[in-house]
Amino acid sequence: MGGWSFLTSPPLVDVMMQIFCLMAVIGWGVYLAAKVVRRRSVFVDSIYPIRCLFLIFFISLGLTWHILQSRAVYGLSYTNSWYTCLALPFTLAFAYGGMSSWGKVIAISWGWLIVSLFVMTEYYGLLAVMLPFYSGGAKWPESLDRLALLHPPWLGPPVFYFSLASSVGLLLIIVVRWYRKYQEETRNSFLRKDHASLAESH
Repeated sequence: MGGWSFLTSPPLVDVMMQIFCLMAVIGWGVYLAAKVVRRRSVFVDSIYPIRCLFLIFFISLGLTWHILQSRAVYGLSYTNSWYTCLALPFTLAFAYGGMSSWGKVIAISWGWLIVSLFVMTEYYGLLAVMLPFYSGGAKWPESLDRLALLHPPWLGPPVFYFSLASSVGLLLIIVVRWYRKYQEETRNSFLRKDHASLAESH
């Protein structure tokens, strides 16, 4: 929860991520094994998935070495889960590549679902789990006031509200820009198909 806390995510989020990973693995199996049913990859560079795999492998290898070293010195593993965040974008990109084998509608739907899950989990964890826990079980907005006592006055609740509103606004801007770009690419794709069909007819 929040990338660094020991608090866990809601069970529904864990189940959805497990289903996503399972479908991604099956999708890659279909893409690589079935020679008859071949679908176009979502990656512009066909070598990109292999690069993702190499990066994930070597990060995992480095973390394994860190685990062995910390256990040898301290008797415990001090390799925290947020160390894997370096590989997370590439892991999700590789998984989404597997999802694309299920077809455009499912791939886009699950892509938006995973993004929504990440956003909802982050805000849910911040407002409904972390704030009450680290403030001693206080309710909103007392929990925020208690935590504000641990910071300088200029980092009080107004800064939190401003940061929260800014993050939501930035997210909305990204979604709108992506949607406009998607519409433009879809329109250009239809135009290319029309031009190709006209050229074949002549």
